Amino acid sequence: MKLHDADIKQLFAKVKEDKNFHQNFDTQKSWKQVAQYCGLPQNTSGLKHTWRDWVEFYIWDFTHVMLVPVGAVAFSILLFVGSWFGIANASLGTLPGDQLYSVKLGMERAQMALATSSAQKAQLRTEFTSRRLEEMVALAASGKQSDTSQLASAVDRVKQDVSDMKADLSNETTSQATELAKAVGRKADVYTSTMTSSASSLPSDVQKQVTEVKSIITETKNQAVDVMITAHEQAMTSENTHELELTFQKAFVHASLIASKEDQSKLAQATALQKQGVYRRAFQVLKEIELLHADTE
Repeated sequence: MKLHDADIKQLFAKVKEDKNFHQNFDTQKSWKQVAQYCGLPQNTSGLKHTWRDWVEFYIWDFTHVMLVPVGAVAFSILLFVGSWFGIANASLGTLPGDQLYSVKLGMERAQMALATSSAQKAQLRTEFTSRRLEEMVALAASGKQSDTSQLASAVDRVKQDVSDMKADLSNETTSQATELAKAVGRKADVYTSTMTSSASSLPSDVQKQVTEVKSIITETKNQAVDVMITAHEQAMTSENTHELELTFQKAFVHASLIASKEDQSKLAQATALQKQGVYRRAFQVLKEIELLHADTE
């Protein structure tokens, strides 16, 4: 006789209502009475549980006892993770002073902690510095007097980021410093351009900070070039050579824009040195041109 759930519930209901089945009732000793009352076989000696019965029992036990709480925990975790990602995404466009800005900075610190290579860390650092510049520009564009203090703080954050990169270019191990130098070499001109173009829209009391930041960016850029040249001299790999060539071309274009007719010979000299692989002297020649026309930039 196979009982369904509805049948079993009905039997339990009958047993519960019957006064004969009190709390001291012994099921084994009174099985005949139970069987007669519930319509079950009185002789159970021939009944045996097959392996299928046991498998079905343990599957039922596992799914009802284990999976229900596990499912509840999993749902809670998914709900928490989903909420966190929602907050993190909402924080991406925040500016200093906004409620979720601290979440944005926390996410950046987490990304840095999870970075597995020097190249990834260097890329993240320059990217985050670019974000600080974007925040500075956005605050300046808002034109709100109440944002002046936040704007000054934003400029200070840029200054601190660039200063830290400059210090790390000297203190990091060779491979780490080289990767950071490459990343700085790609971004330094963008940093300077952003600071220069934004200067006119910044309050007068922030102008001094901007000048300081531009000076530190130039120093950091020069430090990065020196690190790349050293890496090239120590190991002339195709990657180091290619990166140094790109950096030289950018420096050459900049020097060409400010050079006078008298400086043409120096430009030719720098080109010749670069082709010979004498990068340190080639950059020095371009630097001489920049120093001669520093006041005109």
